[in-house]
Amino acid sequence: MHLHYICRMNTRHLLPLFGSILMLASCNKSENYSSGNCPDYVAIVREYANSEGKPYVIYKDGRIFERLAQDCYFKGTYFDKNFKQTNYTNDTNGLQVLTDYGFMPVFEEFRDSFNYSEFPELFTLTENDTAKFWTGISVHSPAVQTDMQEDALQACAFSDPNCAFPDNSIALTTDPQDASNTVLKFSVVPPSDSITSASIWSNKVYFERFDDLYVRFRARVSGAYPMTIASFENTYFDGKPGPRLELTSGGQLKLTNRFIVNEVFSSNVVGTIQQNEWFTVDIHIRYESTSSGEVQVSVNGGQVIYDTGITLPTSNSIQDVVRLGIIEATAAGVLFLDDLQVSHEPL
Repeated sequence: MHLHYICRMNTRHLLPLFGSILMLASCNKSENYSSGNCPDYVAIVREYANSEGKPYVIYKDGRIFERLAQDCYFKGTYFDKNFKQTNYTNDTNGLQVLTDYGFMPVFEEFRDSFNYSEFPELFTLTENDTAKFWTGISVHSPAVQTDMQEDALQACAFSDPNCAFPDNSIALTTDPQDASNTVLKFSVVPPSDSITSASIWSNKVYFERFDDLYVRFRARVSGAYPMTIASFENTYFDGKPGPRLELTSGGQLKLTNRFIVNEVFSSNVVGTIQQNEWFTVDIHIRYESTSSGEVQVSVNGGQVIYDTGITLPTSNSIQDVVRLGIIEATAAGVLFLDDLQVSHEPL
């Protein structure tokens, strides 16, 4: 299932952004602005310096320029300027997002205890599934390397409750500690390249500047760390920027911005997460493109991260996807997930 946004970047899997040079897919031809003809300063949504100290600016129309004195040099397109108008409508039915099945309401709040009888029941599969939250799966593994292979696997998983995943898998299963409870299980094998992954996602959320995101879930992990288990993305921007939650090699939690301002908010509590034990994670993100953004993460009711900083890639960004599972790992692992809550209000 593909997200419907115009000038779609090939960014299905999360990758590190903005390294030593700016790597962007452009929808426009390259253009330079001569001295005195830089785009209007008031149209800037982000200014930053790359790793070489060169100043860059992102404008409201999505174009990125290197700015040297009064000379501007076009570098690429970060987003299409019409992404909001194309993908959202707001009428008497409230805010709706464009999906593969037409416009559907976004969720202000969602809860899922994964008590389904069959795996396809989780997902939006028809135009009548407005009450269903999940919209897709993502898998990257030795057997699933291309978008075409992933599309075929998703089609199989959505249509056949007995679909056989070739290696990495997502399935409903019995809680390893409570035989009466059903949970979601993500399993990954060692990668054949840089990462291995298996996750589910929804694009029926909408968070913009000044909004608060609250997420709570129970999880149980086995296998090697590090492992990224939650991501809150903007799929309209190149690289799917947004905060992501990682279990570090020391069993700590780390919330990292995956965009231009690559801030890291880390737990200073060593050994926070124990293998093969259920734990409850609470996440609060106040979205802000300036340093007044806020992040809080708690484990089993005890706060392990609290910090302020930039939590939104640009002032006009929309964080439209919640993704959970084994989003990125470098070794074999298993994640069990249960009792998810997503809300704009405190839980």
